[in-house]
Amino acid sequence: MATKAPALVQDNFLLAFAELTGIMIFRFPLKWAIWIQILIFTNMIAGVYFIETLEGKLAVGIFNMGAFTMTYLYQRLGFVKVLGIGHVGWIFLVPWILLERLPLTEDGSLFQYWLYALITVNSLCLYLDVKDVKQYLVDGKSTPTLKWKKE
Repeated sequence: MATKAPALVQDNFLLAFAELTGIMIFRFPLKWAIWIQILIFTNMIAGVYFIETLEGKLAVGIFNMGAFTMTYLYQRLGFVKVLGIGHVGWIFLVPWILLERLPLTEDGSLFQYWLYALITVNSLCLYLDVKDVKQYLVDGKSTPTLKWKKE
């Protein structure tokens, strides 16, 4: 069964965002918490480092758009499989970087390694998300794949 968002966060976006982030970083099993931190580092922190590039701006913007979308869905539906739909922007970003931008980068540059990391991490995440969203929308399964420690 899906875990509903507490009433307190259903009307407060910032509290919902903080709670959802806290669940993913502090209450998920260690391997998944590390995975979430890799996503944050690759998209946000490294994206800010390369913010003067179009790729950096898009990575940060799409990541934030996804975080806002997932927070909104969490407020309305709780912690359900459809939260993965927040990463839909990566469906457009990943192939664009792979086909259009990566060939233009300097071989062996830090920027090129970051683009490889961005493609790899976001592609793996999309694989998991597509599976979860399909199970939610087509099969009617709302229980999230990831479970966390209850307080």
